[in-house]
Amino acid sequence: MLLSARAAIGGIELTTTTAGSEQNTAPHLYSVVIRPHRSMSPRALVAVVICFAVLSLTIALSFFSIGLWLVLPFAGLEILAVGVVIGLSIRAGKDYESIVVDETQVNVTIYQGGHKKEHRFQRYWARVRLAPQTSRLRARRLWLGSHGQFVELGRDMTEQAREQLAVQLKQVLSHGR
Repeated sequence: MLLSARAAIGGIELTTTTAGSEQNTAPHLYSVVIRPHRSMSPRALVAVVICFAVLSLTIALSFFSIGLWLVLPFAGLEILAVGVVIGLSIRAGKDYESIVVDETQVNVTIYQGGHKKEHRFQRYWARVRLAPQTSRLRARRLWLGSHGQFVELGRDMTEQAREQLAVQLKQVLSHGR
């Protein structure tokens, strides 16, 4: 039996896969990929920047044609600033967190800002911790790990989505014990 679910929960795109047999004799497999939800694809964002640049340059060139040349450099700076911000948004859209639980271990991969970090924990010893909220402005933090080595998960998730993920991970990890 293979179950797969894809949902956008709390602004986060979750892709969850659970596999196992009906008799629970086969190893249980759980996989979740957490990605920030993006309302526009990178291609659409580039199209928006191009449209903005054409509009801004059209206005700047019309002012330039009547002798107001100083508008042109500011329009260029404006286009550059918007392009940089959109580029950073596209780069951040590639970030993800992946959690894969198999029969013996838990693999966590965090790709953030162009850097990939991988963590491996023995499934039997792995623990899920949902830290208490320290203030109204600071959200609860979700940790996964063992033997004093923990990794924070779901930084961009809402409180409810983080709690839901913690419950799922606890259930999956408890099946191996």
